[in-house]
Amino acid sequence: MTQPKIQITLLGRFEIALGGHPVLAGMAQSRKIQLLVQYLLLQYGRPASHAELTTALWGNAGDADMSLRAVLHRFRAMAAKEDPALENCILTSRGAYVWNMDLDCEVDIFTIRRLAEQLEGENDPAQRAELCRRILDRYTGRLLPDSAGEPWVERQRVWLHNLYKD
Repeated sequence: MTQPKIQITLLGRFEIALGGHPVLAGMAQSRKIQLLVQYLLLQYGRPASHAELTTALWGNAGDADMSLRAVLHRFRAMAAKEDPALENCILTSRGAYVWNMDLDCEVDIFTIRRLAEQLEGENDPAQRAELCRRILDRYTGRLLPDSAGEPWVERQRVWLHNLYKD
């Protein structure tokens, strides 16, 4: 039996759904779990070092190392309990963490990025119009509005906004 696709919404709201049904509702209880998952998703498959994550999520707090380990443990336990398809969504390798890009996963901003790349190379006006319509359909609001003050969100938001304007 195949696992249902994981759909991740970062525009307008933050939601992870499995087969069209929202999952990981427990993330709402922990701002740091949400920020960790959001940060890794925005890295587009690039591993983030332990030090990078602690700085981005805790600044210079003295207990950031242990806090990150605790947040990762809580998230993994929550994900494993929710559905086996989510169990390995965050991978660890040599002190770095990455969202598992091998999962059957659709992230709205990555879909927009892919459509924008297709649009750049498309010369047929009808196809260009269709690609633009598909981008507009997916651009459902501001990037991670509940995390808008985070510098790592703002950089992506500006990039996405400029892409949308173009």
